[in-house]
Amino acid sequence: MLKIYLFGPFQICIDGRQRRDHWKRHCDRLLALLVLLHDRPVRDEWICEALRLDVGVLQQSIHEARLVLGDERGRLAHGNRQISLDLNGAEVDAFRFNALIQKGTPDALAEAVSIHATGLLSDWDECWLTEAREEYLADFVEAVKALARTAEQNGDLELAASYLKRYVDALPEMDSAWARLIDAYVRSGNDTLARQTCERYHAYLKQRSADEGREILPSRLVLAACPPASDAQEPAPAAHDVDDPASEPAGDVSEMASGAVPLDSPFYLARPIDAEAIAAVRRQDSFVLIKGARQTGKSSLLARIAHDARDRGAKLICTDWQKIPIASVESTRSFLLDLAETFVEHLDLDMDPHTFFPPERAATRCFEKLLRRGVFPAVAGPIVWLVDEADRLFDCRYRDDVFAMLRSWHNERAIDHSSGWKRLTVVLAYATEAYLFISNMDQSPFNVGLQLETEDFTPDQVAEMNRRYGGPLRTEAEIRQFTALVGGHPYLVRMCLQRIATGRDSAAGMLNGLETGAQALRAHLDRIRICLQRDPELAAAARAFFVEGKPPAFDHFIRLRAAGLICGAYPACARPRCRLYELYLKQALCDP
Repeated sequence: MLKIYLFGPFQICIDGRQRRDHWKRHCDRLLALLVLLHDRPVRDEWICEALRLDVGVLQQSIHEARLVLGDERGRLAHGNRQISLDLNGAEVDAFRFNALIQKGTPDALAEAVSIHATGLLSDWDECWLTEAREEYLADFVEAVKALARTAEQNGDLELAASYLKRYVDALPEMDSAWARLIDAYVRSGNDTLARQTCERYHAYLKQRSADEGREILPSRLVLAACPPASDAQEPAPAAHDVDDPASEPAGDVSEMASGAVPLDSPFYLARPIDAEAIAAVRRQDSFVLIKGARQTGKSSLLARIAHDARDRGAKLICTDWQKIPIASVESTRSFLLDLAETFVEHLDLDMDPHTFFPPERAATRCFEKLLRRGVFPAVAGPIVWLVDEADRLFDCRYRDDVFAMLRSWHNERAIDHSSGWKRLTVVLAYATEAYLFISNMDQSPFNVGLQLETEDFTPDQVAEMNRRYGGPLRTEAEIRQFTALVGGHPYLVRMCLQRIATGRDSAAGMLNGLETGAQALRAHLDRIRICLQRDPELAAAARAFFVEGKPPAFDHFIRLRAAGLICGAYPACARPRCRLYELYLKQALCDP
């Protein structure tokens, strides 16, 4: 019997014995990834990109994986540049977790919570795990909340508090979770634990304020739940599933919801990758790679990285490749010369970049000469180059030359310790999978450095954003309906909440509009339709998916996901990014 454990440390057992022989780093990652993508073939290129392997290492990892599987090696199939793992009859804790969540009874949910334990592959820090880990975490949190409600209804407040503590531990940024936990302690008569939790909440806010570089005030909802210091016996306010609908907004609700979120905006919801990205820039890593679908907060994160770097004395070059003039992207020379002028301007250097670009010399070598002899000697300390919309270059015929140049800078760090390359950090934000366009991934900057991925909001984060807008959605049912329609799409969440909070729409009117195609968001939706019309091949793939229900081909799946229209880890599990897009595109793509 084959047993596989994904929660906690990764384990494979056959007939009750752990298989650790022939265990290599890439082998265990390969097997874990195939378990998550079970019963469907996965392309070699996708595996290499996800695990940051070259083809030779992948072949060796497949060999090692078969040795680990022993008599079960026949489950692992590799051919036609595709890999699959047959798990029929095997016991996998993640599959058991999913089945228990689907069952939904209190006993099933309690077992699911127990299985989740410390989380999915908790001792690994891998970019390819992010989406699956967040999906399992979301199910875990919903199970914990349901169990807490059941315990409260049964009058077992101590049990309710034990589940709510798990909620707080998993998502400490949710004020409503802290309030419910404190309230449960107070109502159970345990004021000591209630006060200790209040202290822990304030300590968390203090640390978070330091990490984000801004003051974060405690929620009135949490303060109302804390027992008064003067009279420990005074009953605390009852907890609420939804933050107080009468609360004041966290800021000016008329703030524009489109574009990068201002640095001082209370409507920016920090996510764990924010701290990771900023820490990498502070360490002066070679590359920080921020991938995510359209409108998931990449530009807003770049702004915060820039702000932190500037405050720490780094010199910044900020570029948005979507804004480069068409004439400047016609050739390698015109592109890099335009970039050189941007470097000189942003660093306030007294030099003419054209002098570094003689016509007889390759443009990439000219640009590197500008850095070596012009920029590095003139600029002391860290240099941070931020690139938004880096995938615009994917459509340019010279992309391999430029990206190979960037990759070489990473290698230069190991070769020349005294050079300025160790002071240069490049931050690339992009939406499309790089390996679809770069012919030689060994010469790509997209498989070195720190790789991060922006994601849509979780249901709890949507609820938190509703609180920050003053609670325009006043009931838990309204929040659930809203989340089901817009998913966690950051732009749609902010835009809709802003319209309700400013009085342009009622909550009922907005929810009804979302159910029927959202006239209030017509400009946003029409832009999607127009973009698809400009790409007939992608439009046909979108029509097949949204109208006919056919899974997209792999390349189309990657492009539709990058465009922010669908989500999922692979084509067979592709789903509309949100119900609104599904409703709109089913109709829009049927029109002649």
